[in-house]
Amino acid sequence: MWQPPRSHPPLPASFSHMAHMLGVPVAKKNGIRTLLDEASARHGVVSRAQAQELVSRRVLDRLIEEGALRRLRHGVYATAGSRDTWEQRLWAAYLWAGAEAVVAGRSAARIWKLGSSEVLEINAPKRLAASDIQAHQWILRGIDVTHRHGMKVTTVERCLVDLAHLEGPNRFEEALDRALYLQRTAIPRLHRTIDQLAKPGRRGISMFREMVELRDRSLAPHQSVLETRLARLLRRDRLPQPITQYIVREGTNHIATLDFAYPALSLAIETDGYEWHGGHARWKRDLIRRNTLTNLGWRVIHLTWWDVTRNGDEAVRVIREAIQRPLFRI
Repeated sequence: MWQPPRSHPPLPASFSHMAHMLGVPVAKKNGIRTLLDEASARHGVVSRAQAQELVSRRVLDRLIEEGALRRLRHGVYATAGSRDTWEQRLWAAYLWAGAEAVVAGRSAARIWKLGSSEVLEINAPKRLAASDIQAHQWILRGIDVTHRHGMKVTTVERCLVDLAHLEGPNRFEEALDRALYLQRTAIPRLHRTIDQLAKPGRRGISMFREMVELRDRSLAPHQSVLETRLARLLRRDRLPQPITQYIVREGTNHIATLDFAYPALSLAIETDGYEWHGGHARWKRDLIRRNTLTNLGWRVIHLTWWDVTRNGDEAVRVIREAIQRPLFRI
């Protein structure tokens, strides 16, 4: 997940000392301060070209010599005291790659909060020779690129097209569901993108189309990665597909929104992952909700991350038995 930049530390004494030794006037000191402010918004990163718009070459070289700026890549520096983070490394790669660079692939997915890969992935028209950068020379249309956190980045729709051939089906499906749940995109936009970019030989596009069409028949996208994996297990074992995000009401009162439901059987499946269900207050509300569902005649199966990812066969067995068991009402 993309982390916002922290504010930079107070102006180091070395800056003021250097400015005094070099006879830097107040206006130039302000240039140094502006340099720091602008770098702070980029996780401490600044290119030589950007810096020389604010201070002279002589002052810039002295800042580098004194360690106030540390070299990250050729012509790209970080301010002293800034943290070495994935975001900082991405900014350095992006500035180093040139004005036409675009953050793409798994790096774009992380910016959009669709993944957490540490890969540095950049698209640029020129060939990039750096062992720690996954470089591409894809042809991007104007509508494939937008701006995010000050960088040019592929749109969510184009990002998903690229993930469809960069990642395996499981990780791609998780990214797709997260994009839909976070409302970063919508089914009609995905259909348009697929139609526009589909061509013979494009890897992953058939899988992308199939997964989008599957979700087009659903009532709602799965909330979490855990729910996505459970849905995959149910398809694998050819169990009836439940309704996702099913709303239970008593009269006009909203009782619950169930992760998965077989309404005709009054059978619910809830996936308990901390990201969506964590915290003591939420736990107490869930207990009240669970008791209300029981009183309304619902059977609720609770599955954890371990159940779904490490003990999937047993989870499927429990669900199958619940489906096959006759429903008795008092």
